[in-house]
Amino acid sequence: MILRHRERQPGNSPTNKRMKNVRKELFQKTGTYTTINEIWTKNEKGVISPKISDFLWKLCHNKHKVGTWFLRIKGWEDRAHCKCGKLETMNHILIECPLNQGRAIWNYMKEEWEQNLSKTSWLKPTIELIRGLGSIQLKNKPRWMNEAYIERTAEAIWMIWTLRNNRLFNKKVIPERPAIKMLKEALRRQNGPI
Repeated sequence: MILRHRERQPGNSPTNKRMKNVRKELFQKTGTYTTINEIWTKNEKGVISPKISDFLWKLCHNKHKVGTWFLRIKGWEDRAHCKCGKLETMNHILIECPLNQGRAIWNYMKEEWEQNLSKTSWLKPTIELIRGLGSIQLKNKPRWMNEAYIERTAEAIWMIWTLRNNRLFNKKVIPERPAIKMLKEALRRQNGPI
């Protein structure tokens, strides 16, 4: 795994435009003002594991091999579209697609957060919030709760990505219950019992 360092991007680069949207979404959803450099730093050096930090770097730079990327490889064109029929994008993979168990995982995360951890509303991830995950600061919440949200959301993102890759490359579909069980085990390893 290679961790990339923050890069200076021209003001009108696609990455810089994405990061401006991340800043805007972070402010709208959490009321927290942050700079683009702070987003890069917190994604790289905060409570997020190195493998997920690398994943977020690729997400911010739109470097994951999904969707239209497969159209350039002879014989792999069929992988550009999800089995549900939609063109694969990172938003589709992480938020929308039922085949990756994303909906079930996000519903589980919401339920666990609201019932067992916080007793407050779950901040539903969007692709922009995921890109700025390390910078999320929940309104009027202590530091440990922000860190718990970030760590748990990072594990959920990684689980959805892993399930998608197993389905696409290994032809192995993990049903909802085993997927949730795998997530619970990953969270337990990362954070202790929930």
